[in-house]
Amino acid sequence: MTIIKEARLKKGYTQLQMAQMIGVAHLTYILWEKGVTKNPTPENKEKLEKILGIKLSARTGNHK
Repeated sequence: MTIIKEARLKKGYTQLQMAQMIGVAHLTYILWEKGVTKNPTPENKEKLEKILGIKLSARTGNHK
């Protein structure tokens, strides 16, 4: 399980809610969470970190 998914589940958000809060397509968020797409824009990475209360390394999904 990626750090993104683990943090999302702890917060009680769905993937769709996360995508809407960040302002990206549902599929885009799913691919980040699965680790398929590892490079969200710096702005979106910052949103992920803020919403989930985590710090991500340069490669999304890995805890820093």
